[in-house]
Amino acid sequence: IWREYALIKEEVTLILTDDGFHYGQPSAHVDVKWANVVKWDENEAIFAVYATRQLAYIFPKAACDVVLLVVARDGLLGSGLVQKGKPRK
Repeated sequence: IWREYALIKEEVTLILTDDGFHYGQPSAHVDVKWANVVKWDENEAIFAVYATRQLAYIFPKAACDVVLLVVARDGLLGSGLVQKGKPRK
């Protein structure tokens, strides 16, 4: 499936804003507001932001600046998602 999905191979631009983030690729882009995120999670390797229970924007930590991750966590926590892995009510 990975070989068939061309978008996954495109370079991604991530821009954080006060109320969410802009995720851009050559063939697609989306603006996500922290208040609309269902949940977020992370481990040593990835940071995941869930738009739905089954759709997540997954960012490899090795490719992300530490400050970016701190700002994203703060935005998510500020939007009411009080802990990682716990869905919004």
